[in-house]
Amino acid sequence: MTPQTPPPANTPLKILVAEDSRTQAERLQHLLRQQDYEVAIAANGRLALEMLPAFRPDLVISDVNMPEVDGYELSRRMKALPDFHDVPVILVTTMSDPQDVIRGLECGADNFVLKPYDERYMLGRVRYVLANREMRRPDDPGMGVGIFFNGQRHFITADRLQILNLLLSTYEAAIQRNRELTESKESLEQRSAEIALANRFLDQVIENIPHMIFVKDAHDLSFIRVNRAFEEVTGLSKERAVGKNVDDFFPPEQAAFFKARDREVLVTGTIGSFDEPVQTAHRGLRTLHTRKLAIYDELEQPRFVLGISEDVTDKKEREAEILRLNAALERRTAEADAANRAKGTFLATMSHEIRTPMNGMLGMLELLSLTRLDEEQRATLEVIRASSASLLRIVDDVLDFSKIEAGQMEIRPEPGSIAQVLKDVERMHAPAAAGRGLKIGSSVDPGISPVLRVDILRLRQILDNFVSNALKFTTEGSVEIVAQGLGRQEGRERIRFQVRDTGIGISPENQRRLFQPFSQGDAEAARRAGGTGLGLTICRRLAQMMGGSVDMASELGRGTTMTLDLAFELVDEPAQEPVAADEGAATIRPRRARDAAQAEREGTLVLLVDDHPTNRMLLQRQLNTLGYAADTAEDGHQAFRMWQSGRYCIVITDCEMPGMDGYELARAIRAEEHARGAPRTPVLACTAHALAGEVDKCLAAGMDDCLVKPVDLRSMHQRLQRWLPLPGEDAADAVDPARDSDTPLDLTLVRDTWGHDPGTVREILRFFQRANNDDTVMLRRAVGARDVTLAARASHRMLGSSKMVGAHDFAGACERIHGAARAGVWEAVDAVMPQFEHECTRLNAYIDSQSTQEPGVTIAETPPGEESPGAGGRAA
Repeated sequence: MTPQTPPPANTPLKILVAEDSRTQAERLQHLLRQQDYEVAIAANGRLALEMLPAFRPDLVISDVNMPEVDGYELSRRMKALPDFHDVPVILVTTMSDPQDVIRGLECGADNFVLKPYDERYMLGRVRYVLANREMRRPDDPGMGVGIFFNGQRHFITADRLQILNLLLSTYEAAIQRNRELTESKESLEQRSAEIALANRFLDQVIENIPHMIFVKDAHDLSFIRVNRAFEEVTGLSKERAVGKNVDDFFPPEQAAFFKARDREVLVTGTIGSFDEPVQTAHRGLRTLHTRKLAIYDELEQPRFVLGISEDVTDKKEREAEILRLNAALERRTAEADAANRAKGTFLATMSHEIRTPMNGMLGMLELLSLTRLDEEQRATLEVIRASSASLLRIVDDVLDFSKIEAGQMEIRPEPGSIAQVLKDVERMHAPAAAGRGLKIGSSVDPGISPVLRVDILRLRQILDNFVSNALKFTTEGSVEIVAQGLGRQEGRERIRFQVRDTGIGISPENQRRLFQPFSQGDAEAARRAGGTGLGLTICRRLAQMMGGSVDMASELGRGTTMTLDLAFELVDEPAQEPVAADEGAATIRPRRARDAAQAEREGTLVLLVDDHPTNRMLLQRQLNTLGYAADTAEDGHQAFRMWQSGRYCIVITDCEMPGMDGYELARAIRAEEHARGAPRTPVLACTAHALAGEVDKCLAAGMDDCLVKPVDLRSMHQRLQRWLPLPGEDAADAVDPARDSDTPLDLTLVRDTWGHDPGTVREILRFFQRANNDDTVMLRRAVGARDVTLAARASHRMLGSSKMVGAHDFAGACERIHGAARAGVWEAVDAVMPQFEHECTRLNAYIDSQSTQEPGVTIAETPPGEESPGAGGRAA
């Protein structure tokens, strides 16, 4: 036997680990390497034997149970090798069989470590075994020991140290196992106590829960357990119920129902939910809502049926009462809706029956005022006109109040100018103020945004009422209209409007009554001034509908200040920024239009789409004035076919057209571009609607920008500069303010839209008149036949074209007819038709008067080769 040569100093001791569990092997390897041992791993005893010559370990740690060669066999074979006889072996075992000790002694193992082992204990065993290697005597022949174990004789041949170590490790393992058993017993006792406590807690819960709880045997469906609620509801004590089934207590039909439900949950394995009628001991027949489920044993066999029942009789009665009340409420709601519809019909009828003769009378009076009258006749006419206007205001107040009360008043914000509203209110009341010898003026905070989203009609209505009241109760001095900015927050701008007068003032007592319907302040002053007492009530309601408030500050003899606070949505990119009437509008220096061939070569040819001939002609003239060539299409289908030719670099389209409208056209173009991989063609909407929703709708359809009718040259020029600038384009404009407010047309818009050439203006107006007269005939026929589609189409055509020529009053009538016709509210259409006819008469009379003379606008000619003073942005 050749002893192993001791390793050189500072050389790590080598340990071979034989373990078929990769996880356990790597865990032990990591533990030993932390102590600076060199470790090798073998997956079983056979591999460990093969690694011995090359690795030459100082210690072998082996699991007992391994495939091919187990730990005992590994130790026996290794001890038979002369070179490795003295290498100690530690066996890792569960020590589940006392025979393991005998096997360890027989195979020559040096030590046992019991699974699961503590890491500190394992390291201690390793250090001990390695430290005692030198105690072995190579020449010690060993000793033989005969022992009886389990009725069998065993003869063990081993050296004394081996026997001592094995006995010691066996003793330690026995102590460890005893400790574990003691701890397990204590843990079991503690767990038993916890289970007992949990059972007591569960018993208390089951007994005191207000719902019935019962458990039945799955075999014969007899009751095993019931709680106190079960006893109270059924009148059966635990002693009577347990061990019996429902056949013993309930009528046959009821018992059969209960058992059928029990078997259903046992067969299906699902949770059953039923309403069960039960004859109770003290409360008669009750309805129980029961949930049942099967409880299974460890073999997945059903053992019990658990049931939980809630008495829902009162709940069912309440539900039935609620259903009855809901039905009654629905009937009353339907009756209220019918009453509201009747009220709406009445309002529309009253509006028609009252406003129709009033509008006719006022219209005829206005036409009469244009004839030649003597002074006495004109004075009489003015009295009639003033009285008629006063009566119409009273009717309007009553109808507006009724609409608010009926919930039929709507707020419709759109981009508008606060400065323009104040200027319009001032201008409208200026004649009345002058007639009373009063001064009237307005001022606007310059920090207020030029364009905000506002319901101009309702804002003007409130300010009109404030100013009208101020003029009524002011005999000397002035009335001032003021708009002051209060700041911006969360996309909204707050503005305070005030109307201040130097009138008689109002006492605190009368101020409290002013905002009550049909109430006025001082009775005598109110009698002289007239009115319904509804104006301020309507103003406050309108302000509240717009998210604002109305307040009053007044003192007898020192005047009154009416305050309106509102917040308006900011307009980031308005479709068209309004221009105040007194500020005029900038004109664009006319350019020579390209022909179609040149425009196609340059990539500036425009495709213009509109179903109305007037609009097509006007827009084409505007494009020509700006130097662009354009082809026209009458509908979306024709436009799409033309666009497919690839000749056009921009499309300007109306939105509402028969057949394929502008939205469908834009979507079709975008789909075709995507399919062909073609570059994007800019598509601009040209719409008569300026609401935010309309702009969003255009963009959602695939359009790129939006022009709002009436389209002036500056707006058209700005959009084209953005999307299709001409080669060598000079963007300088010539500014020449002008205004003329005494016509049915916006002459500033006419001049800004088509330029100053009288012949061009007359031709366009005559063309508009012919098309408009045709559409008027169509509208009258549609209204008479109650044809929704035809009326909406005719009014929409006239709405767009009238905006193009600046006929705002006529356009307003068309817009109201268009909205009412699309909604099928013919009473509202009939109510607007007199105004429509009146504005139509005015418009035709004016256009006819221009046939033999120039319109009320002129254009300053620029000599060839000279720049106009405004071109280039500065005057000479």
